[in-house]
Amino acid sequence: MNEKIIFDFDGVILDSNHSKKDAFIHTYKELNENLKKKIANYHIKNLGINRYIKIEHIEKNILKNKNFNTEKQKKIKKFSEIVLKKVLASKFIPGSLSIIRKFSKDFEIYICSATPQKELINICREKKIFSLFKKIYGSPVEKIDNIKKIIKLNNNIKQNITYIGDANSDYIIAKKLNIKFISINNKIIDSKMNILNIKDLKNYNKIYKFILQK
Repeated sequence: MNEKIIFDFDGVILDSNHSKKDAFIHTYKELNENLKKKIANYHIKNLGINRYIKIEHIEKNILKNKNFNTEKQKKIKKFSEIVLKKVLASKFIPGSLSIIRKFSKDFEIYICSATPQKELINICREKKIFSLFKKIYGSPVEKIDNIKKIIKLNNNIKQNITYIGDANSDYIIAKKLNIKFISINNKIIDSKMNILNIKDLKNYNKIYKFILQK
């Protein structure tokens, strides 16, 4: 089959969004509770955005730090050290491991995530899923640009490409690129788009049927 399936990572493959929220809080543990709450809320409202953009926003707009460029680099390093352990301890989203194994036999499957690519590859190796994917893409390249690469490799044919994501930013990417979208645990209403809203990845038959429809 010629179908290409693109998975986001956090909240789609691993149940790691809360792990990343905890990592942001721990990175800024010296702050008062009000500021830590603002940082956590900002992260949750902007799932799918990479840590470089988030930490710059935190330093510049939440903390009003005049030396935000210097502090940003320190915090990125600290966050990266903390988050790797937390994400590795995260469990798979229900059904994700099973569906990845099944889809890898029938389709070309990819990961496109805002997580740094080297870190993402290491996590996938540790979780023993690296070999199941055709290619794993991460930051610093933006998600939309990595998905465009896959579309280009597919001779710019879009009807056999499905993107699976959990964030509003993932939906916006799918809409811009005019590709099918499966929304995990985030109900999206858009009558002009081909969208499947599901809680998790346990219903293999429903997902499989959606992917194959033209």
